[in-house]
Order: sequence, then C-alpha cells, then structure tokens
Amino acid sequence: SAEIHHLHAAKLLLETYAAGIPSLFGDGSEADDDRAKVTLRLNDLVRAIERAEREKPGRARVRDDERPGVDPIHDRAARQRRSTVFVATGATLTTVGLAGLAVMVSGLVMGRRANDLGEIDPNDIAGRRDQFERGRSGNAMAIAGGVVGGALLVSGAALLGVGIRDRPRRVAFVPGLSPVHVGVGVRARF
Repeated sequence: SAEIHHLHAAKLLLETYAAGIPSLFGDGSEADDDRAKVTLRLNDLVRAIERAEREKPGRARVRDDERPGVDPIHDRAARQRRSTVFVATGATLTTVGLAGLAVMVSGLVMGRRANDLGEIDPNDIAGRRDQFERGRSGNAMAIAGGVVGGALLVSGAALLGVGIRDRPRRVAFVPGLSPVHVGVGVRARF
C-alpha cells in the first residue's frame, strides 16, 4: 500500500541521514543527541511498518518464498510492485540528493566569498570575525550538503537503476507528421 511505501521511504531516508551524522556534527555531544533522536524515530517507523504490514487489508501476509507454486523471481506482479517501490523511492532520494548538492554548491560559493577580505578594513576585527564565521558556515554547508546529498544521490540512482531494469518495457513506433517534416518516432514506457 502507499502508506507502507512511504514508511519504508522515510526509514531509508533516516538511515541515510544517520550514516551522515559523523560528517555533520563530528563526535561531540551534538552528534550523540542527534543520533539518539534518529534512533527513536527509526524505532517508531519500524513499529509502524510492522503494524501496517499486519493490518494490510485484503489478504494475510505471506512471504514470497512461502507462496505455493509461485516462483518469486518470475512472479510478474511481485516484480512490478517491487519495481514501482524502487523507482518511487529512488526518484525521491535522487531529488533530495540533488537538493543536498545544491546546498553544497551554495556553501562553496558562500565560503569562497568569505575568503575575500579586500573590502574589510584591516583594523575592523569584528568585521573580519564575521567574515571568517560566514566562511566556516559556508564550509559546513558544503561538507554536509556534499556528504548527505552525495549519499542520497548514489542510493537513489541505484534504486532507480534496479527499479527501471525490472520494469516491463513497452515500446511503440509513432509516426511524426508536421508541416516541416515527416518521420517515425519511438515512444517507450518504463
């Protein structure tokens, strides 16, 4: 169901975020606090997934390898469902990963601008301190965006690849007609 799909996607996102906590916060108490919060949320998600699986309407939950007479590898409906989940989750992770990379680029630009001290009076200690603080913030944004965005982008691309590979493909040749040209196009549905 859609609810179970969203719960699994949220769990995957939290697990990816948890893997990036050391890069974001280092090894201090802030990292430990964030890790504890993520662990509580993950535990809640696992319980919600288990509850949703138990309450799934329409049929009792049977594992693919326990279904009599059905080879799970060749079960087209099971492959289609799995493929849809992979594609949806992969697209979500890829989009969030690209947003993380955009944060990285913003941080790099911010850090680069902070390196220019030419317009600040050498005696303006507070102005220089603010400029250095902007540089540190930009560097932190670049690192966090790069680590989290990169991890999510790679995970999303992998899930998209697997999901698209397992989808049945439908290809059609379509005539193309316009006042300027005539041709044949290929339309594919993945």
